[in-house]
Amino acid sequence: MSKYHNLILIGGGGHASVLLDILLSQGKNVIAYISPQNASNMALFKGITHHKSDEDINLYDASKVLIVNGLGHMPKNNLRSKVYTKFVNSGFKFTSVIADSAVISKYASIAGDAQILTGAIVNGGASIGRNTIINTAAIVEHDSVIKEHTHLAPNTTICGNSIIGAHCFIGSSATIIQGLEVGCHSIIGAGVTLLETVSENSFISLKRN
Repeated sequence: MSKYHNLILIGGGGHASVLLDILLSQGKNVIAYISPQNASNMALFKGITHHKSDEDINLYDASKVLIVNGLGHMPKNNLRSKVYTKFVNSGFKFTSVIADSAVISKYASIAGDAQILTGAIVNGGASIGRNTIINTAAIVEHDSVIKEHTHLAPNTTICGNSIIGAHCFIGSSATIIQGLEVGCHSIIGAGVTLLETVSENSFISLKRN
């Protein structure tokens, strides 16, 4: 990020506020946020320029700013990846957000715009793809692959040598046992312990009485 000094945040909701909190604590210069709703009622956003429309990004020089994707990723909602693609195709670049308390092996591979939040752990040989969210206290064990546009919700555990496909959602406190693969566009519900590989577009949830 040394070449750039100004950041623009996309979104004004909960996920955006978490990212903004990290960025401000790190002394990063967030000059604006883009959101249909004004978030100035939250103390974090006060004093930061608000734009309502995605097209307002064109007020800025793409060579002088970086974008932070503050949109969350919920099951069956691909807005985050759509907005990412839209801005990239317009010539803008996204940057990562990595909390100071995240533990990342120097032998892990992290995409330049991944988000790794408070208390998350990424161990040696792991690979984290573009536009991913490794949320609070999530664990990615050795040699696992998290492909692009995927969200690991808080407290998830991806055991070693596993592969999580693109556009997946892994719910809070879910565990993927070692050596398994989750096909792209799949949803693994909160609290699930996955014991076998699943194909793309799978939906696995805890059975309820």
